Amino acid sequence: MKVNVYSCVSEGYDYLQSDRDYVKPSDLFASDRMNAKLPKVLAHKYFGSADYTIWADSNLVFKIDPRSLIEFFDFPLVGVFSHNKRSTIDQEIHACREKQLDSDSRLNYHAGKPGRLACCFLLIRRNCDSVNALNESWWSEICAGSSRDQLSFPYTLGKVATYRELPDNSYSENAMWTRKPHLR
Repeated sequence: MKVNVYSCVSEGYDYLQSDRDYVKPSDLFASDRMNAKLPKVLAHKYFGSADYTIWADSNLVFKIDPRSLIEFFDFPLVGVFSHNKRSTIDQEIHACREKQLDSDSRLNYHAGKPGRLACCFLLIRRNCDSVNALNESWWSEICAGSSRDQLSFPYTLGKVATYRELPDNSYSENAMWTRKPHLR
């Protein structure tokens, strides 16, 4: 089974980890976030020959072999950890507004939509036609509304995802990984 573990990092934003591939950010957008998000969302365009891809935010440092997560999630179409603070898209919109993470008009695009929130800093996907089509839908939703993953993932890829609870209920430090602060 061919598995690509990967991240995308803008220059100087994070340390490089030796356990993954790094994809260069695109240069299509004025925003570094959107340039890094393109390879995150459209994994099949970057790793077409992989059986699975594992996206890891660039500040995630694994304590385990990340490939073992495929078995941990029981060979899913999509594997993610459940969000440990909020459960609905509308709750996430409220949190984004409070932190001023996007404009009201972009956030409102997602209001009232269904789906379970996920922690999209770690994302396992099978490379198959059905998941790749949902990757494309996810990208369309990001372009149409907010660039915040949690707002568009639930009703695109979240429809076929296997969810697991975060180890030790922590996304920053647990038995599987730790997260370093961003360099900038």
